[in-house]
Amino acid sequence: IYDSKELNKTFEYDFNIAYKDAEKLIAKDSIHPDAFGCLVNLTFNIGFPRASKFVKMISALKKQEYKIAAKEILDSRYASQVPNRARELSEILEKC
Repeated sequence: IYDSKELNKTFEYDFNIAYKDAEKLIAKDSIHPDAFGCLVNLTFNIGFPRASKFVKMISALKKQEYKIAAKEILDSRYASQVPNRARELSEILEKC
């Protein structure tokens, strides 16, 4: 059993990795903050190697075409595996 301090430390470590990985895919300041948050969320959950395979979504984000990015995240195996999370990210992207 881990105490909350240890869990928070582990989360911060993992979050920082996901944040840096998201920055490898897209410059943070080049897209809407909520869209970047979605990308961090994705890299946190599936890791950089798998997130980097979302080529069409990443391309749409770079062009600030958030509605296209929202559709692309739903058009993936990821969405069939974790439909609620994918739908949540898609809805955030739609509002950017």
